[in-house]
Parts: sequence; structure tokens; C-alpha cells
Amino acid sequence: MPDSALARILADFRGERAELLPILHRVQEAFGCISEAHQQEVARALRLPLYEVNGVVSFYTHFSKTRHGLPLRICQDLACHLRGASALIRDLGAWVRQAQGRGAELTAEPVSCLGQCDRAPAMMVGGEIITELTPQTLQAVVERLASGRPASTNGATEVGGR
Repeated sequence: MPDSALARILADFRGERAELLPILHRVQEAFGCISEAHQQEVARALRLPLYEVNGVVSFYTHFSKTRHGLPLRICQDLACHLRGASALIRDLGAWVRQAQGRGAELTAEPVSCLGQCDRAPAMMVGGEIITELTPQTLQAVVERLASGRPASTNGATEVGGR
């Protein structure tokens, strides 16, 4: 029997195969990961083989099988790379380690395209996209999150501006 939080998530859906990705996103958001037990329950609810659910979880970089803290996903694809993402990824790793040393539960995760190539470099924190990153804005995001505040200063879905 699934735990009550997972059961509530699964109850919001009709149990159709096409709902796999939305369900996995909800499980990731609720638990911070999609564990083996979560995958088994999702597979059972959707009447799918476990290997299929595990394959989807393994394929997409936005899903994690173990809890690591709030993921700070920074794009490393071509457009972001050409606009300085490599240095930002290095800096993000250092700032996240500093924040972890102060007790923050954050994880730096380089990922493939976030679909923000026209406003590169970009990152995603939770469901929030932050664009046109600079070292200063990236450090401010990490500091805000480490102190328990939201990533953006204005509450908008997207941060940045030319």
C-alpha cells in the first residue's frame, strides 16, 4: 500500500499511461525524489512494468532517485555554454557547497536545455526559471535560498532582464 501522500497524488489521476510524466513530476515535487518504492507504486497504479517507469525516471535529468536537497538546475547546452554557463556551473558548485556548510539543503545539477536559449544562460529552481544569469544574480539566488527565501526577489516566474 502506498504512503498516504503518494496515494493522494495517484488519486488525482485516472490511472492512464499518458499520465506517467505528470505523476512523476508531482512525486518528485512532493518527496524531492522518485525512490524505488515510489516507482513500484506508480507502475502498479498505471499497470506498467517497473522497468518502463524506471527507464523514464533514469532518462530525464529533472528526476532524481535519491533526495539531495533543492535542485538548482543550470543549463549547460550550447546557447548557455556560449554565454558563460561553464563558469557559472563551476561557481554554482562552490556557492552551493558553502551554503551546505551552513546547513542549507541545496544541490547543483547541470542539465540539458531548459528552453530559454534566447535568454541564456538559464537555470531552474523548483518550477521557477531564472534567465540571463550573471555571477552576481546566481550568487544572490543561492544566498536567498540558503536563508530560506524564494529564489527570485519579485515573485515572478522568470527573473532576468536585458
